[in-house]
Amino acid sequence: MQKKQLTQVLEYDKYNVKTYYLLGELGEIEKDYKNAIDNFEKVAILDKQFKDIQLKLGKLYLAHSKGNQKKAVKHLKLALLNDPENSEIYYLLGTIQYEHFGKHKKAIRYFHQTLSFEPKHPFAYYDLANVYLDLNEFELAEKYYLKSIINNPELRTLDNDNVFNAYKISKFYKKPTYKGTILITGATSGIGKATANLFAKNGYRLILTGRRKEKLDIMRLELESNYECKVLKLPFDITSTEQIDYAIDNLPEDWKKIDILLNNAGKAKGLDSIQEGNWDHWQEMIDTNVKGLLYITRKISPLMVERNHGHIINISSSAGKEVYPNGAVYCATKHAVEALTKGIRLDLYKHNIRVSQVSPGHVEETEFALTRFDGDTEKAKIYNDFQPLKSSDVAEAILYIVSQPAHVNVQDVVLFSTQQANSTNINRNGRKD
Repeated sequence: MQKKQLTQVLEYDKYNVKTYYLLGELGEIEKDYKNAIDNFEKVAILDKQFKDIQLKLGKLYLAHSKGNQKKAVKHLKLALLNDPENSEIYYLLGTIQYEHFGKHKKAIRYFHQTLSFEPKHPFAYYDLANVYLDLNEFELAEKYYLKSIINNPELRTLDNDNVFNAYKISKFYKKPTYKGTILITGATSGIGKATANLFAKNGYRLILTGRRKEKLDIMRLELESNYECKVLKLPFDITSTEQIDYAIDNLPEDWKKIDILLNNAGKAKGLDSIQEGNWDHWQEMIDTNVKGLLYITRKISPLMVERNHGHIINISSSAGKEVYPNGAVYCATKHAVEALTKGIRLDLYKHNIRVSQVSPGHVEETEFALTRFDGDTEKAKIYNDFQPLKSSDVAEAILYIVSQPAHVNVQDVVLFSTQQANSTNINRNGRKD
């Protein structure tokens, strides 16, 4: 009834700012956030200084409008013009720069501005600690972590204590000699994680990338604790050119000599026939499997060309060599990886850069099946009745490729488990010992 009455008011006065504001608040109460944003935007157009309208829009775009972080920033900056000492606004801007754009320096500035107006802010010190941890500024990370737990004791956990004090452990290691530096995309699970462990064990420095910062933190701690290795983590979304540009452009100087790029990040989504396919699934696979590989390769290959040295390894799939029913788009993305591998090789061989690929069949110890079926654990039980490859098997193949003499380029390795003949012919008569 209330919504109907407010709408009737607008029929007589379409410039009634208060009515649009009330409709926006009603949208918030009803959790109809799109409607709330639409009405609050009308308020902002009619009166950009009305109450807290800019802050409201900034928070709504950030929390309830996927992919609209830039709009959130726009409104939050307008909110600052009206309220330049509002610590909440600075904190939100810092959070966006850090978590969504990966812009560490801007985030640091906003978090410090937050603290200048609210010295006992419950989270700004903790966020600063995480930013400095990302930048490998370990002593600053520990300093701000200690300040954060003084302000907010609930932030103190065993995991946090371990992460923010991990740098002290490395001081007791003898400085090892490294075979080279490998950058691994999609490093937090499956083949990427197995490869990180194997290469750490075999004397390589690691640059680990992925979207999940917390998992990267844990991986770095585990790897540096278990092996005498150096690990740099780069949290970014492989589908974002902006985040990739920032991460690579801001690499510490001694990490820019990347010897191996492992293009491992990839996704399979859905198992539908073409007439029933999900647009979002298609977009996600194309963005990750094809565009993501292109983005990071475009960024790293010039560093290799400059040194006249490097090795690029793309993780493809048996789906790049054949197609199967209900997998048209996934197979197409992996066929694209095959074509890109060959094309990149033709572009870079004259610069002494090796280009290889690994094409496995079914691999367990990954998130492949769970991701493909959107977290449906029952549908994801596709390996129960046969023994597929393990992630470590693929990692061993990758190590074999890079371990060949400099004049040898292993162009392609195709792997299946013994019980899998090709993409569609699998002996599902139980696991064989």
